[in-house]
Amino acid sequence: MGRDDSGLKNPPSRTQLEKAVLKDNSSIEPEDAADAQSRQRLIGKELRRWYDNIVKEPVPDELLDLLKQIDKRSESKS
Repeated sequence: MGRDDSGLKNPPSRTQLEKAVLKDNSSIEPEDAADAQSRQRLIGKELRRWYDNIVKEPVPDELLDLLKQIDKRSESKS
């Protein structure tokens, strides 16, 4: 994907994001709760940004060709 809007060359991996999201927050002190919420908001923004970028990507030609083949086979069976 290259460089993103934040200037990061390598955005966080899925595992890193999962660890941040799934971290057990049940024993957080009240002053740390705001930090946890802030991190979760940041993660949410990053996930939305990634999703938006992926949705904007064009469908690969190979997938379009495969879908056309499936449609042709379905039509010939009807």
